Amino acid sequence: MRFSELVLLGSTIIHLDCTIYLSEGYGCFIGMAAAAKTGATTCGDEQYRVMALFPWLNEPKPNACPVCGNEYRNYCTTIGCLAVHVQDHEWTFEQALDFIRMIEPKEEEAEVFPAGEKVSA
Repeated sequence: MRFSELVLLGSTIIHLDCTIYLSEGYGCFIGMAAAAKTGATTCGDEQYRVMALFPWLNEPKPNACPVCGNEYRNYCTTIGCLAVHVQDHEWTFEQALDFIRMIEPKEEEAEVFPAGEKVSA
């Protein structure tokens, strides 16, 4: 399952809060993906599981936020910035998902683990 698909699924499990990773039913986009992948709604080591599943999130790749233009060293940080813009109603959730779909590797590259398989870090 692609990262964008996990974020979309996770948005049905937890509510967006860009200030936290995952806590008591709230979290950022990475937290949404973790909630969808693991079923967790409070932070544990799920963040590391998501990062292990999608190493492209932390690979050094300078890029800029499409909303504010701030430059970041990896996509994980850019996606965090997008969550702020969505929460502040400067961008829609759908626009953020479209950007994530654009930057994530093609499905055949991202399909490292089958959907629903729980992975330990």
